[in-house]
Amino acid sequence: MDYVKEIKKFEKSPLFKNAYSKFIATLKLSGQTFPSKHLEAMVGVSGAEIRKLAQYARRKGVLINSGSKGYSYASTKREADSTLNHLKKRAESLQVTINAIEQSTHYKRLAKR
Repeated sequence: MDYVKEIKKFEKSPLFKNAYSKFIATLKLSGQTFPSKHLEAMVGVSGAEIRKLAQYARRKGVLINSGSKGYSYASTKREADSTLNHLKKRAESLQVTINAIEQSTHYKRLAKR
């Protein structure tokens, strides 16, 4: 599924309708960093759903930071750059994994079947 369709589908979901604005408002207005468990309780969703809300926000250009201390709204360029660098490193790591699998003997054997 392409990402545009995925985003439109998410925008119609109960999770989006019930939790997205509360998630953003909590982070943006508080100016604090919240562990996922705290956000889950405040917004009323699971950890997986918090991750999905953050992913959606980022795909809409909202700078949601995440790290070992939790989630926050980026309020400085330094925080935004930190988030961007973190995401770029994740993307690079995934590409290394993809390349390794594609070059593996196991994958090549499967491709011949």
